[in-house]
Formats: sequence, C-alpha cells, structure tokens
Amino acid sequence: MTLEIYEKRDREDMDFFFKLGFWAMKTHRRAMFEQIMRDHPDATDDEAFEIHKREATEYMDFSKPEVRIFVASEGGQRCGYLWIAPRNSEDMWDLEQPQWIYDIVVDPQFQGQGIGQQLMKVGEEYAKSLPSNVGLFVHSDNEPAISLYKKMQYSVKAVPVSKKVVDAESSEGGSFIIREIEGLPQFLRDLEYDRFRKMVLFSANAEEEEVRERFERHLGRSEKVPGKYRRFAAFTNQDQFLGAVWVGPSGFHDDVAQIHSFVLGESKSGQEPDRFLVHRTEIWTKSAGFSTLYILLHSEDDLEIETLQSMGYSVPGFFMEKRLR
Repeated sequence: MTLEIYEKRDREDMDFFFKLGFWAMKTHRRAMFEQIMRDHPDATDDEAFEIHKREATEYMDFSKPEVRIFVASEGGQRCGYLWIAPRNSEDMWDLEQPQWIYDIVVDPQFQGQGIGQQLMKVGEEYAKSLPSNVGLFVHSDNEPAISLYKKMQYSVKAVPVSKKVVDAESSEGGSFIIREIEGLPQFLRDLEYDRFRKMVLFSANAEEEEVRERFERHLGRSEKVPGKYRRFAAFTNQDQFLGAVWVGPSGFHDDVAQIHSFVLGESKSGQEPDRFLVHRTEIWTKSAGFSTLYILLHSEDDLEIETLQSMGYSVPGFFMEKRLR
C-alpha cells in the first residue's frame, strides 16, 4: 500500500480529525478528558465528543488559511493527521514565533510504520517554505515521542515548571546572605541582558538593537503594576555577589507568580545560592497572596531543572524547537 499525505479537503477529513483527536485525548491525555467530565459529569461519550469538538473550534478557527491540517491515508483509509499553525508567544525573548505543531496523532492500527515521522517531515517542509522554525510541546512521560523528536533534531527550548508554595521560615545558608535589591544595579542589568540575549539567539538571528529593545520592554513589565515585583540577591559574608532572582505576577493567572529572570554570578565559590534564592522567592510568593510559583525554564537559564525537581517542582513536559532558517 502507498502512503498519501494531503492537506484536509472536506468535512469528512475534519470529522476524522476530531474523532481521532478525541481518542487520543481519552487514551493519552487523560487530564484533559477528565476535566471535561468534571465540568459535565452526566455527559455520555457522544456528548463528551461534541464538547471536545466545540472547545477545539472555540480555541482555533480552522477555516483560517494559516491553520493547516495534513491527513495521512494508507490505501484510501485515513490513518493519522498533523495540525500546524502559527504560535503567538508572549515571551519577550521569543522573536521567532515558530509554526507550532499543536497535535499529531496516528491511528493505533497503523502505528509503528513511520507514519508519524512522515507527517512531521511534511509539517517541517511547510514551515520551511514560509520560512519559519517549527516547535511543539511534548508531555514528559511520552518517551517514544521525545525520542522521535530528538532523532529528528528537535532541541528542548524551554521547560514549564511549577509548585504550590508552602510556608517556610528561613532562606539563608550559613555562608551567604539573601537580601532584597532596590532598583536594578548596572552589573545586574548586564547579567540579565546577557542571559536574555542568549535566549533570543537560541531561536532567531537578531540584530543587537532589536534584542536591546525587547529587553527594555521585558524590564518594563514591572512599571505596569508598581510594587508587585521583587528582586532578591545572594551575597557571601564578604559581600561577593552570587546570584539574583526577579519575581512578580505571571500575567496569565491571578493566583500564579512567575520567576521572570534568574542569574548567577561568575563564581559561586562552591556555594549553592540557587536553592536558597528559589526558597526565598517561595516565601515572598506566599506572603504576596499567590498560591503557585511558575518558571518557564529556558535552556539558556542558569537555573538547573534537577535543582527544581529536587525542591518539589513538577515538570509536565517540554517545549521543543527545530531551526529551519
């Protein structure tokens, strides 16, 4: 049999898209399905499908030309799809705005035949023609998919981590001190800019002037809600700078605080100020009335994911990207 991959043509293709997507949600994305059932506890399976379909169409207008669905067909039988569209990131360091693979699913009867990889290649060719990079999100427990994406040269770009904050009494170690910083000293501005620049250049070739302008807008978020942001820095007992964290509202949920910047000095002198800085940030998060601390950990960040995991932070998945331009 011959595999054919084509762009959706008719209503039957869309019906297939919604039905296979519903199967994938019930099978591999149980949290999403369970949320539907919590909101509609008396819904039958058919009614849950209609809710899934309605929510998908409310989330994205599939009639727009920039929203593409590629369908795989084997011997005239539809067997998989790939959904790709632009992703408008609100992260200041994300200049690229890549084409985003929102979903890719292969019918279980046809899995193990390389159809998923062929769909990925079609999506990449489409993104490359624009031209654009291509990105996606993969759940941390989906090891086969992660393995496939790495094989296809996707790199982890950022990792969303979060934790419900709890009360704590102390945030200082025996050999260094953590204190709040007023304003933004030039040495710290330089450190934060260097980190920000690396994050931008991970995905895009940008002029220095554009990076600077984005960085200033990034810093300017604190001016919109004065008094809602804090910077904490770690110093040795000899007043040597070790690291700093900038925290404030997340912007996407009133109950969530976010670490917007985390930098370490050139030398930590064998210390581990990162854990204590995060701990101090948790204390502030709780005292400021937030319930959760969130960090979108970029691959260029100084903070290590292993450190956060050891402190009880959850890692639902990974944002991955492949440079095509």
